[in-house]
Amino acid sequence: MAYDDRNSRGQFEKGKAKGRPFGSKNHSVSITRLKMMEEQALAKLYSCVLNGDMKAISYVLDKILPKDRTIEFHGLSVEDLKEALASGSISPDEAKTLSVTLKNVEELESLSDVRKRLAELEMAAKGEK
Repeated sequence: MAYDDRNSRGQFEKGKAKGRPFGSKNHSVSITRLKMMEEQALAKLYSCVLNGDMKAISYVLDKILPKDRTIEFHGLSVEDLKEALASGSISPDEAKTLSVTLKNVEELESLSDVRKRLAELEMAAKGEK
């Protein structure tokens, strides 16, 4: 890093500070211009999609479709998860996500049971006194 424009105390010398280059545009001006083009850009994108432009179609689908697919299980168990993974109906990443979710659900159910038993113990302890 060059310190040619600084004095002995590390400060910029008068008249030598770089600052913003002359003629550079303000970001708010650029954003305003983009917003003004919004309707035209969408119309152009729409016409490209209708004409079969694969890049435009891919762009629109990437923005519209969810990143992950929805997987429905009724009464999910570890065995169900293993079977779905073995049959290829879910990917290893999906199996990992589902197993973490299953573990969290089981922990919540266990915590609920502990709270219920604690409440019963507290009621029993109050009854003895």
